Amino acid sequence: MTPPLNPAQALAGGIPSLLHIRRYWPAASAMRLCMFWFCWIMGVCSGACQNVLPPQFVPYTGPTIAYPGESIAFTLLARSFQTNSIGSDLRYDLLAVPANVGLSTVFGRADEKFAFIQWQTPARAAIGTTNVFILSATDEGSPPLSATSMVSFVLVDVPPIHRIWISNGAPTLQFSNPIPAQGYLVLWSADLSATNWSPLCEVASGPPLIAVTDTNALRPQRFYKLVSHGGWCSGFCP
Repeated sequence: MTPPLNPAQALAGGIPSLLHIRRYWPAASAMRLCMFWFCWIMGVCSGACQNVLPPQFVPYTGPTIAYPGESIAFTLLARSFQTNSIGSDLRYDLLAVPANVGLSTVFGRADEKFAFIQWQTPARAAIGTTNVFILSATDEGSPPLSATSMVSFVLVDVPPIHRIWISNGAPTLQFSNPIPAQGYLVLWSADLSATNWSPLCEVASGPPLIAVTDTNALRPQRFYKLVSHGGWCSGFCP
């Protein structure tokens, strides 16, 4: 009769088959060996399969244009996927940004954290430029993993008033609104060369096309212009 294999012989010859286990080993020994291989495989899997996913950014879907001389804000969101790290441990860093930018963080769920970015846009001389923001998110897992996200804004001029019509003696002005959260001021003056124009009304935000009616146009002539007002915030705005 062939003597039973001891554990060292079994391991030296490779993983024993169930037939060998059942033929030569008592039931208790076979169970211990099965538990050994189960724990070994699970240990390898936990080391190889866990803690390998870096943070992931949610795609930015807000406006990508801005007006000069405004204070705007937007949020980026990253989520942590490390099994030994939680979202509250995410750290954000500004890798490349224009001037006059501030960064703060706001907690969301247990596995996520918002980056709240504020930017004072430059003067009108910068109209037409592209302003790039590159942000990194790093978790505190072992090892720490990171990811980056980039958002670009083009500085554009305020849209002109592209249509005026008169109904019952009252002029109505219409202009496009490419930034839904942006505020505007409609100004008027009886003198086109005047330095100081008077406010007609404030438009907090609105649809893609906005119409404003001047019900007090009693002078022989009035000139109108549109300026941005109040900036905007996109995303989770604390």
